[in-house]
Amino acid sequence: MRKGHSRPRWWILYVVCGLILGLFWREATVPLNQTEHTLVEIGLVLLLYGWVAVWLKANEGALLLEEEEQRKCTYQIISSSLPFSADQASEEVVSENERDRGRKASGGKMMFTQLLTQLRSAAMLLVLLSILTGLVYPVLVTGIAQVVFPRQANGSLMEQDGQPIGSELIGQAFADPRYFWSRPSATSPFPYNAAASSGSNLGPTNPALEDAVRARIEALRVADPGNTSPIPVDLVTASGSGLDPHISVAAALYQVPRVARERGLSEELVRALVAQYTEGRQLGFLGEPRVNVLKLNLALDMLK
Repeated sequence: MRKGHSRPRWWILYVVCGLILGLFWREATVPLNQTEHTLVEIGLVLLLYGWVAVWLKANEGALLLEEEEQRKCTYQIISSSLPFSADQASEEVVSENERDRGRKASGGKMMFTQLLTQLRSAAMLLVLLSILTGLVYPVLVTGIAQVVFPRQANGSLMEQDGQPIGSELIGQAFADPRYFWSRPSATSPFPYNAAASSGSNLGPTNPALEDAVRARIEALRVADPGNTSPIPVDLVTASGSGLDPHISVAAALYQVPRVARERGLSEELVRALVAQYTEGRQLGFLGEPRVNVLKLNLALDMLK
């Protein structure tokens, strides 16, 4: 790939660019954290830009020669359609070509210089924006959040005996009949997996959805066989995120008889606790009243 080749080696450019793009694909499959992924991607982009720049510089002479040959071929095609002889046309073309050869050669070199300048500018812009958006902005926003609302910025964690036991923002699965149950979660490989938020993606005509709903209804009936009230829909269907920490007020009230019986409490007391932990609409008009299941269950444990 040294200067002076009679033909630019395009295949080298194609192969190396293909290998770098292949590294991009491979990088996406490697288990790295977000910072490591970002650094690797920046390095690969710089490598791609740098390789193209080096290849263009090394093949500058061959590319100019190829361009010159293409012009000669064009002149020959034009001369074949002229009324005078090809030799006369060739002499005129060569004469004209000699007069401006220096100008054309310098123009070709200028083109490659401009291309290299643009590549350098693009690489510098990539590095600058990566630093601004990948480092400066996150550090600035994180710093402001830690000063203005540190509890929310750190995950709205809930503690018991000085130890974090969960977050107000992420639900937990409860199977003990002494507790209020959350709505179903379709995350994998276990319910309420905060690292894999997702819904079931089952359509309304999918038999698997119908089977799942039937199984959840059966589990609720078995846990509280004497409860003949209609089952609220959010107790048998998963949320879109699979992490919803709330249930509807109706879903909480449906579970009051079971929880009161299992804990030996009066239903009136448990209903009062549900009312106490019912959250209103956001800003007074957004959403519906709801109950945070983890908060309600912690309040139950404090009654003993």
